[in-house]
Amino acid sequence: MKFKHTLIDFNFLKDHPTKEFNKFIINARYKKIFNKVVLPEIKNRKVGVEDLKRLLDQKLVHGEEAERFVLEFERDRLSGRKNIEWVAEYSVADGYDIAS
Repeated sequence: MKFKHTLIDFNFLKDHPTKEFNKFIINARYKKIFNKVVLPEIKNRKVGVEDLKRLLDQKLVHGEEAERFVLEFERDRLSGRKNIEWVAEYSVADGYDIAS
């Protein structure tokens, strides 16, 4: 936690513009150095089987949360004028998750 606060204090990390996400983004001023120095280290990191399982589970949860967010957004945006369908619940090959 101390390291994260240091990155925030030095304005390396900024609050995500969508407050509901409760996440941080990299300040655009530091993006180039992040891509050049940090990202290659992350990409070259070895991942164990258990780490991969945890990562995939986390991505599944985040994906479902994002789809629910879009589903609610579309329902609000279209105000019940159209049938909105969560396609990804039964098909992952259609190329989209929400039909609106």
